[in-house]
Amino acid sequence: MRDSVKRSKLYVSFILASALVLPCYSSANADWLADEILKQLQEIRTEVKALRSEVADLHQQLDALQAGKAAVGSGAAEIKLADEPTLGESTAKVAIVEFSDFQCPFCTRHNNQTLPQIKDTYIKTGQVQYVMKDFPLDFHRLAKEAAVAANCAGTQGQFEPMRDALFDNPRSLGREFYMTKAKEFGLDEAVYTACLEDPAQTKEVEDDLAEGLALTVQGTPAFFVGRVENGVLKDATMISGAVPFERFKQVVDEYLN
Repeated sequence: MRDSVKRSKLYVSFILASALVLPCYSSANADWLADEILKQLQEIRTEVKALRSEVADLHQQLDALQAGKAAVGSGAAEIKLADEPTLGESTAKVAIVEFSDFQCPFCTRHNNQTLPQIKDTYIKTGQVQYVMKDFPLDFHRLAKEAAVAANCAGTQGQFEPMRDALFDNPRSLGREFYMTKAKEFGLDEAVYTACLEDPAQTKEVEDDLAEGLALTVQGTPAFFVGRVENGVLKDATMISGAVPFERFKQVVDEYLN
């Protein structure tokens, strides 16, 4: 974020300096300089829009952190694990349930930095199953459609690569990108297109969102770690935000022990 602010300040300085010397240029050069200034202004608008999105995400994170650590397994709530994209063995007695948003930079950070460590330590060893649910924030206008795109890839066994592609390319989200990746991942394009347009897929995402709200999720990413009993997560602990792997290890090990 600091780099973005620095770039914006430099652009503004460039524009102000250009405005001072503009009368000294010929009309042709003045037109060129005016075009350059317009381009720089457009880049500033883009940077400001991105910064506003990041600030809104930070507010969501702060709200979630203030909510603190919540227990949901003492009869107050349970989380069903069936029919959701899952990593690891379904027989694992401990689960991590993630609520995520594909336009959330903190979710990207978790996916790229922390989740690989969770996979190596707990998922690949069969100790933990990792269940992924959707929580598209209302100010991220492309997040719900992106969630549908990932879930539809999952119906053909390609959820994880599509998920990674969406997190790695947040500024490319859209139907054209989804279809390009579908072809790259070897999906049946006709089946995939029909899935993207299926209202049931959108409802599934909205159901995840409603479930998260009922569990007091206020921002993304949000996680619930707990024991698994008959396909249901119980006695869970909530973890909010893109926390380091060590935080997950502390909580997961308590359940494993």
